Amino acid sequence: MKKNRCVVLGASGFIGGYLVKELLKNSHPVLAVGRNREKLVEKFGEINSQLELDEIDFNNLDEVIN
Repeated sequence: MKKNRCVVLGASGFIGGYLVKELLKNSHPVLAVGRNREKLVEKFGEINSQLELDEIDFNNLDEVIN
């Protein structure tokens, strides 16, 4: 059964980071979103088939939404 991808905002933080690791441990595909891609790579390593990393400027959400 194919699992839907989970999106975690604030993935480089304490709670978001824990959530990403638990989701990956349970074979859920994850899009980890944070303000700083370097911190995401430092915390989770490079992307793989289960993990995608994305950087967002939360001060400019109009660009993200539209």
